[in-house]
Amino acid sequence: MPEITHTTTSTSDVWHNISTHTSTSQGSQDNLIRADKTASPNRSQEKSPDNITISTQNCGGMRGEYHRRYGPKTSVLRKLLANRRTDFLVLTETRAEDTKKQNIRLKWGLQASISSLCPEAKAGVIVYATDEHKLIEDSVKYGSAPGHLCMAVYEKNKKKLIVIGYYGPSENNDKLSVKLLQELRDNIKTLQHVYNTNRILIAGDFNAVWRERDANSYHSRKPQTTRLFQEIIEEFQLTDLGLLQGARHTWYRRGQEQQSSRIDYILTNLQVDGAGAMKPQVNTIFTIFDHVYLQATFGAEMTKRKSPMKDYILGSEEYIISAEENIKQIIRQYGITKPEYQEEAVQRNGDGTTASFESQFTFNHDSDGINSLMVLNTIISRLEYLHNNILKTSKMQAAQKLQNTSKTIFRLKTQLKRAREQS
Repeated sequence: MPEITHTTTSTSDVWHNISTHTSTSQGSQDNLIRADKTASPNRSQEKSPDNITISTQNCGGMRGEYHRRYGPKTSVLRKLLANRRTDFLVLTETRAEDTKKQNIRLKWGLQASISSLCPEAKAGVIVYATDEHKLIEDSVKYGSAPGHLCMAVYEKNKKKLIVIGYYGPSENNDKLSVKLLQELRDNIKTLQHVYNTNRILIAGDFNAVWRERDANSYHSRKPQTTRLFQEIIEEFQLTDLGLLQGARHTWYRRGQEQQSSRIDYILTNLQVDGAGAMKPQVNTIFTIFDHVYLQATFGAEMTKRKSPMKDYILGSEEYIISAEENIKQIIRQYGITKPEYQEEAVQRNGDGTTASFESQFTFNHDSDGINSLMVLNTIISRLEYLHNNILKTSKMQAAQKLQNTSKTIFRLKTQLKRAREQS
């Protein structure tokens, strides 16, 4: 397990903060953000193009602040974002209107990119992103219930990434929560297939635990949701970054009950440990919200794995012809024609039969160290490269067809929407 740098407050401190930090005046906000500055990522790690910083915060409703363009919650979010390079920010339970989402600028270069908004209570998701992550507009998808799910594919340095903002139903409705998680799973599969990427990043308030011990009651109120949540984590090989940090709880009920649970998550299948990856840094920061501000910085490169060669590529005419040409080229490059075959125009064996091409050469060069094993390894490497190149081209062509279809559908939807608005 990788070494993790994290900041948090103890449970006793949290209850103390809840009871004492009730003022929302501008003068008291400097004391609301309780973060250890020594845990901040160094600048070299922050600027690395292969690292990602993502944060999520349940706002508990900001409809009025999005309308007025300012407020105490907005000020706290700006302070949280001030000293960190942030690639993505997921705000949940915003209760904001779609027409007002651009009213608040939390940080220079960080803009409201995709959203699923509903002015009703207990709904609303906004995903903020930097300009360097280019949104593929026709990849945007939503859940059937407004205000709970939005997702899209972003591209940076020719690498695509599926980014998801999620807000699970807050009521104890197991059936509704399962339905929304199933939509999440289905949409991930669709985007993976259409845009030819397996890279996933999810953040938000799930209003459910995927382990019963993540609630201080050690009981899941949505057992079916918990089971499906576990299946999704296993199916897409997601890492729970909060778990690496120590599974600190992210929600605390105000009052005397002292209920708490870990329902805010950052999940990814990107590389978070191993060779070439930075030390993951996860922060849980308690402020005026009843949910912590959850932030993670980690290496974003996926571990390279060798996939098995595909039979339909190995049996294709393109591969067979190219493979034969490559093998002959390597044999001619490293082989030395045997003396008995050097003079005849048509090389024959001693019994008069035509000799096979490869049998006419020897590959043991005493002078420069070339031998048969080295030539064999060269042939294997060349054939593997050839297979992967044909496979990549085939996938790109198939993905391009799907993307063109998706873009056409997106344009038609836009035209229909405009036509309805004009009529």
